[in-house]
Amino acid sequence: MEYIIVDQLDTQFQIPVEGQSIALKEISFVVGFHNISDQKGNNKIRYSTADGDFEDKIPDGLYNLKMFEQAIQKLIDTPINIVPNRSNGTVTAMLLEGGLALSFQDLSGSLGIVSPLRAGSEVRGGQCKLLDPTQLFIHCAQVNKESNWYNGCPCDILDVIPCTNAQYGDLVTHRFESPLFKPLSRGPLNQIGLSIKDDHGHVVNFHGHYIRFTLVVLKK
Repeated sequence: MEYIIVDQLDTQFQIPVEGQSIALKEISFVVGFHNISDQKGNNKIRYSTADGDFEDKIPDGLYNLKMFEQAIQKLIDTPINIVPNRSNGTVTAMLLEGGLALSFQDLSGSLGIVSPLRAGSEVRGGQCKLLDPTQLFIHCAQVNKESNWYNGCPCDILDVIPCTNAQYGDLVTHRFESPLFKPLSRGPLNQIGLSIKDDHGHVVNFHGHYIRFTLVVLKK
């Protein structure tokens, strides 16, 4: 059995290892990924009052639905409720008071809401991408897919970790007391390809923040 420390998502080993199976013993990372950002183009909010039309930006960050609601409320200085419907993954937005009209045009990709919202009314949206994810999937390209299955499908998933309520910049650590070994493809293990994906299968970008994997390899 050999322990390997990986400090990035793709790395090379100087000494090849003949491995039969591999497991994730520990993962530690700084939450550096975000779902709202200038780069994604989903952080603009537009609203109108009696004084005119305004545009503002929600700060880049990792938001769940409640945090997103609070960020919007802070910008428009008006109470707003965004209520999730977890049975179908949609949301309903309600603007409680004030002579204000709110446009979700630039946020439609996140909230699934297209129609403008006015005080005292509510609008329903399509699929919301800000509902709290439940887990993150650790993928390893060297896992033998033909002998590794998840939900009835062959895959290279090494392990699954639960999502926490960690915020941007927090250090998160998960340790596995009884790691689950997955079969490796044949040949020397001289390269490791690791990636982390969310519930929707999208690769999580850590934007250069700290991440470390401790892997255990069972030798042949």
